[in-house]
Amino acid sequence: MARARNIKPGFFTNDNLADINPLGRLLFIGLWTICDRSGRLEDRHRKIKAEVLPYDNCDADELLSELEKHGFILRYTSGDDRYIQVLNFNKHQNPHVKETESTIPAPDLYCANSDQDQNEPTTNPADSLLLNPSSLNPITESNENASVPESGSAPVVESGKPAAKQKYVSIADLTALGVDEQVASEFNANRKRKLTPLALAGIQREAGKAGWSLEDALRKAVERGWQSFEAAWVAQDKNAGPPANRNQKYDPKSAWTKINQGLSNDNTIDIHPSLAYQE
Repeated sequence: MARARNIKPGFFTNDNLADINPLGRLLFIGLWTICDRSGRLEDRHRKIKAEVLPYDNCDADELLSELEKHGFILRYTSGDDRYIQVLNFNKHQNPHVKETESTIPAPDLYCANSDQDQNEPTTNPADSLLLNPSSLNPITESNENASVPESGSAPVVESGKPAAKQKYVSIADLTALGVDEQVASEFNANRKRKLTPLALAGIQREAGKAGWSLEDALRKAVERGWQSFEAAWVAQDKNAGPPANRNQKYDPKSAWTKINQGLSNDNTIDIHPSLAYQE
C-alpha cells in the first residue's frame, strides 16, 4: 500500500541527483511511498514500474541501478529473495506511529552501520510534518494521534516521545538564495510566525507563477505588509511588477516632465528641491 511521505525543498537542489535521469529522480521519490516504515521493499522492478511509473516508457531496472550507483539505494539479497533499502530513509522521513513495522530483513552492512533500529519509531524524527500513513493530508488538531503542542514545545505523538523541533529558514538561508540581506531581515521580522522550509517553497512557487524572482516577491511582501506572497495578489495590480532597478539614477528632467503631465507613474507628484525653480 502506498503511503504519504515528505519531500523537502533541498531535494530539487541536490547536485548528486543532478546526474540522474529525470525519471530516475521521480522513481526515487516514488520508492519512498511504496517502501515500508524502515525504507525497505521487494526488488521487483516490473512491479515497481507499474506502481510508480505506469505511463512512462523506461527501464525501471536500469533506473534502480543508477540510483544505487549514486548511493541513494542499496539492492541486496537475503536468502533467495531480493530487496531494496532506501538509504538514510529515517533521517528524512517520519513514518506514522501506527504504520506496520517492517517484515523485510535489513541488509547486514546497513545493520552494522545504522545508528538506530530502523524498525523502531525514531526518538528524534525527521524535520517534517506528522503524516497519516493512508492519507495525503498532515495530521491535524482533530487527529487522535497528535496532541496540540504548547507554544515553543515540540509536538508529542502517541508514543509519548517528543518530535524534533521544527527547523526554520534564517536570514542567512534567504541570502544564500540570492535575497538582499535587508529584504530578508525585514520580511522575517514582519512575519507573525517563523518562516519554515515548506512555507518558503510555497513562496518560491508563487513567485515563479508571477514571473518574479524570490527577492522581488519578498520585497513586494515587505512593502505591502504581507506575511507571504501569492501570484494572485499581484495579478490584478497594474503597478505590481517587480521593483525597478535599484541602481537607476534619478533624472530631474524626466521627473519635471511627469509633473507637467500631472502625476508620476506611481500617482505621486515629485517635489524634489532641484525642480522647484525650473521653468
